[in-house]
Amino acid sequence: MRSGPLWLALVLLFAPAAFATEFTFDEEPLVAGKAVTVSVHHDGVPLRGAKVQVTYRAGSVVEQTVELPPLDDEGSTSWTPDQPGITNLEVTRGGISANHRVAIRFASFPLSGLAVFLFAGTLLFGGVILGFRRLMRS
Repeated sequence: MRSGPLWLALVLLFAPAAFATEFTFDEEPLVAGKAVTVSVHHDGVPLRGAKVQVTYRAGSVVEQTVELPPLDDEGSTSWTPDQPGITNLEVTRGGISANHRVAIRFASFPLSGLAVFLFAGTLLFGGVILGFRRLMRS
């Protein structure tokens, strides 16, 4: 039996994983305002001198892009996330380009979120109560 197609299928299946770019963080979960070290390796080798860009809220109207210092000899750089939310890290060097999405948490409980939640609940349930009162009167 010929095993050529099987080997070809296995190579095509696992080849992208062999050339993957790996992002690691010295501390997780990531929290806004708290410094973290980002390390980037490609094929197990540090990406020395690679350019790192951070895009906060990628794809939205309020998207903001910040450039970090280039990666050092160990393939690391320091980063303090400014804003909570979904963030995209992009690393480029030569022909290598990789993206990694991370979630940045709030440093503390957002009181504005609680206020919006309570206001929306009051409108919703207050409207239901007023509707039932009017229904019962007629």
